[in-house]
Amino acid sequence: MNFKDLYEGVEPTLPGAPKGIKVMTPQQFVAKQGDGEPGEQDPEKDIDENTITHGVPQPKTDEKLRQYYADLKAKKQQGVAEGEVAQHAGPIVLVHKAYRDNIIKAKEALQRFHAGGPGSKLEIFPPSGRYGPDYYEFHLAAKPHNSIEAIKSTLKGEGVQAGVVDGQQNMAEGASISGDGGAVDNFKQQMANNTELNYQKGVAEGTDNLARIRKLSGLIEADLLGAPTKPFGGQDFQDYMARIAGTPDIDKKTGEVKLDKKGKEKYVSGKTKQDKYKMPYIHRSSVIKYYNPEGKRYDEDQVKQALGQRPKKLLKQNEKMKHSNGELEQFFNVGFAALVGIALDEDNKNLVIVNTCPGAGSCKIDCFAMKGGKIQFEAAWLSDGRILTYLLNDPDGFFNQLSSEISREEKDGKKGGYSVAIRWHDAGDFFSPEYVDMAFKLAKAHPEVNFYAYTKMGDVAIGNKPANFMINWSEGANTTQEKKVKSQDPTLASTKNSRIVPDDTFDDLLVKNEKGNLVKGSEGQWQVQPDKLPELKQRLAQLYGLSANSILSYDEWATKGKNNPMMKWNVIVTPGEPDVSATDPGVLSTLLLRH
Repeated sequence: MNFKDLYEGVEPTLPGAPKGIKVMTPQQFVAKQGDGEPGEQDPEKDIDENTITHGVPQPKTDEKLRQYYADLKAKKQQGVAEGEVAQHAGPIVLVHKAYRDNIIKAKEALQRFHAGGPGSKLEIFPPSGRYGPDYYEFHLAAKPHNSIEAIKSTLKGEGVQAGVVDGQQNMAEGASISGDGGAVDNFKQQMANNTELNYQKGVAEGTDNLARIRKLSGLIEADLLGAPTKPFGGQDFQDYMARIAGTPDIDKKTGEVKLDKKGKEKYVSGKTKQDKYKMPYIHRSSVIKYYNPEGKRYDEDQVKQALGQRPKKLLKQNEKMKHSNGELEQFFNVGFAALVGIALDEDNKNLVIVNTCPGAGSCKIDCFAMKGGKIQFEAAWLSDGRILTYLLNDPDGFFNQLSSEISREEKDGKKGGYSVAIRWHDAGDFFSPEYVDMAFKLAKAHPEVNFYAYTKMGDVAIGNKPANFMINWSEGANTTQEKKVKSQDPTLASTKNSRIVPDDTFDDLLVKNEKGNLVKGSEGQWQVQPDKLPELKQRLAQLYGLSANSILSYDEWATKGKNNPMMKWNVIVTPGEPDVSATDPGVLSTLLLRH
């Protein structure tokens, strides 16, 4: 598994595995055959409300795992394992024990669904069965008269968060890759590396994915908030720092190093094109400071120490806006590095590369966070790295500090007569379900604050969210994420979104001087020629299949649009104009002119 796969959504495979053998699921790996006696249970009576949690079970020891798989392999050779699977050859529905209501709904829905079909028997296995200690198993005794997809559709229609697996493969697949005791350690290492493992079988749709399975399985520590990470140190660290430092730019005539207008020595960067998208940005000025001429090495420990310092403040103040109704609103940002960040794993004392935008696709090319202040100023990368380190290693401390800062701003806002709005991610994205949960929990803790975010994570865009957290699906995601959204809303007719408008759609309509340079407004914003605005609206309407009458310039929306929340406006935003239309439930699409 290489880091490229994390970006492109490739389904990882176990390196070296024989062809045709599938990587087993985390539950299959930790499940202990024969735990509990299968039998029909009554979910309503069997569940203790006091134990309905997302707690982490005690992991089995390596010795027990090795013995379990040794026994399973022996049984497989005797043909027993396949026999055990065959007795439950029908589809299996898994429901997490935390979802009490879902368990009851699933039982009722499956009984209705399977009535009259072959076998017509539903067995319910309590937690601690072969799929691990946290899932109720609903076994249909034989292939139903309808497809697995039909079962999924039925459950979804009943409001049941559940996963469906085909029962014929589970235990046999687990045995196929068991091997000797070394397979345990090998698989644990792969689980640690393959943080984008596409675990589809038996996972509660939209709720229980890899990050939660990592916690429940006990295979690896449930650390770093479920973030997709890659170790970064040793020679890889040295090589990358050297590429950033580059080499002196020598004047071929004089043999001396060239100087810029400020008298500083010029250099030739050694960074590759791939570094921009796969490696964390570190300012060259910092890199030079970390170099030890005597040891001819870059000091990795200094970088660790720098990243380990907790940020004094997490909220970054943006601007205060006055809306058309006279309301004042103060905006703040919170976020970290875009695409790829650097952080310290404080438990292991190692540097890690963090995929902060796992849903990114074509947007990498136009990412605004890869330009401007994020790379111009030396302190930016370190500030982002400290925030990311804090978030990953101490999410509770991060939550409490950020919540405290928001509370102070709320208090000041009440005194000053303005409301508070938080843009989640001036850069970066929701990289794990645990992180999403934390952000939404914070919004619920501050119901009078307006939160909003752009995301390229499909589940976040189309999933449930607090009423005061406005999510904008951002075009430019990778294919996997785009399919999640477009399969539900092909034309984005109901999913609040933002789009980056190609420059050939509007460039000839902008205000320019005789030399062809942009003439910006009083706030530094790009300007559309007033008499050309109708034409721009027509072009955008044709490009995105919108009504031209629904398209407003930012100024038009600011003066009349925000007071009409029932109307689905589409708002043009030029570089230099605020993006606050993203906070308005009355705006369907924010149309960002590319810059």
